[in-house]
Amino acid sequence: MYYKPGFFSNSGIIKNVLFLLIPALLLLACPLKNSSPETENVTGQVPLYIIKPSGPEPFYFEFDSGGPLLIPYPAEASLSPYIPWTHSRHISHFLPIRPDETDKEEVLYAAINRGGILELRNHDREIVLYYHQGEETWVVFQLAAFFRYNNKPTVLLTNERFFSMEEPSSPLFPLWTLWDGSLKAITVSAINADKSAAWINNSVFLGKDGIWYIQKSFSGQENKYFRTIDLSLSGQDIYAEQYLEAASPLEADSDLVPHLLSWALSEAERLAGKPCTAAVVSPDFPAKRLFSGFTAVPDVVQNAETGEFPLETSGYYRQITSDQEALVVILFPDGRGIYCRSDGTIIKDGHFTLPALHIGYGNSVEYTGSFVYTGVALLGNGPDIFLVASWEEQKNWNVGAAGFLLVEINW
Repeated sequence: MYYKPGFFSNSGIIKNVLFLLIPALLLLACPLKNSSPETENVTGQVPLYIIKPSGPEPFYFEFDSGGPLLIPYPAEASLSPYIPWTHSRHISHFLPIRPDETDKEEVLYAAINRGGILELRNHDREIVLYYHQGEETWVVFQLAAFFRYNNKPTVLLTNERFFSMEEPSSPLFPLWTLWDGSLKAITVSAINADKSAAWINNSVFLGKDGIWYIQKSFSGQENKYFRTIDLSLSGQDIYAEQYLEAASPLEADSDLVPHLLSWALSEAERLAGKPCTAAVVSPDFPAKRLFSGFTAVPDVVQNAETGEFPLETSGYYRQITSDQEALVVILFPDGRGIYCRSDGTIIKDGHFTLPALHIGYGNSVEYTGSFVYTGVALLGNGPDIFLVASWEEQKNWNVGAAGFLLVEINW
């Protein structure tokens, strides 16, 4: 039914065995109505799922209005109408956070557009999954940014201006953070500096220089740009050119890029046979950061020589120990991936392949888009590592079904 990373299986066998394995998978990972105190988080919230892996077989989830649902395969996801990606329910960002900076363990968060925040914890080789449902504001507005603030997962909500005809409005509470198991509206100086409701907070991101950049607009027309080294400060006015430059990828040969990540980016370009960019998340980064293995070709500009845009990939980076041992994973949209590990002097790498999401279609007439992987992160340490990858059914600017994959790996 499933592919082990690094190997391929016959699609016919997958289709025939699918129905034999579904009952077993449902027993291994089922919704929990009650749970023992050991599986509850510090606030006493009961997990939505507890995943008990039984080998290399992945678990698949899709999203509905109530959060993630376990399904046998993405092609068996419920039919979802194609809608603009800013209006669709999908994983927008991953964000790994170490609750204790001195601890190697981390918690993985996923921000779901028009939904809430997904929380995954590795507990004795079991993945404990919590879902924090957003309020009505989350359903109305787009999730524009996901970052760490006061070591808590924090989101910025905004009104998208690309696919809506109505006059854009600003959410009354644009910033929300996950605090003690619930989502709460907060105020951050750099983002809430303008009190006028006419100013819309469009974005906040960590620039290529490690400085925070913020864009605001007035009724969707006039734009203002700011930067700050600390989000608790009000910020400094800057020009649009400075904002755009900060949003371009950080080149792999920069001194600011960790050595192993630079090596992995170059390897990704070699495997892809074309320039690549990677949106990388890490417990060492307060937000997603954009990197490239090439120079002089911004990711937003078409390559004049080849006529192609760079391939957009996703990545995860972790500094394991202070003596430079590190781990990197880069995932292509088609499921091919590269993992690299370094002990400080030697780099070990390998290639893997996640399942091809379109195999096993049961609704080929209705589904006319393409299933792709859109993000990747790791959870756990040592031999007990789990890979989490978001997937979407895409058609041009629109998204149909969406969800994520969870699989235990042994690298």
